Amino acid sequence: MSLHVLAAIYSSLGQFEEVIPVLERAIQVPDPPRGADHALAAFFGLMQLGDTFFMLMDRWIAQSLAMKKGLRSRSKP
Repeated sequence: MSLHVLAAIYSSLGQFEEVIPVLERAIQVPDPPRGADHALAAFFGLMQLGDTFFMLMDRWIAQSLAMKKGLRSRSKP
């Protein structure tokens, strides 16, 4: 099974913390000087990793805003 496919499965399950090590490994496998296929695989892995970090950041921001909203509602009499 391709590491990219495994990462996509983890991502679809919402297990973003599992995706990162898989993609980091997937990025190490290709050897871009060996040709376009290797360069494309490395590029795809980097893009997928960036998307994963973005999803994690988006989730963190949403959680932070929800916590702030909850704290504000608690502080009101």
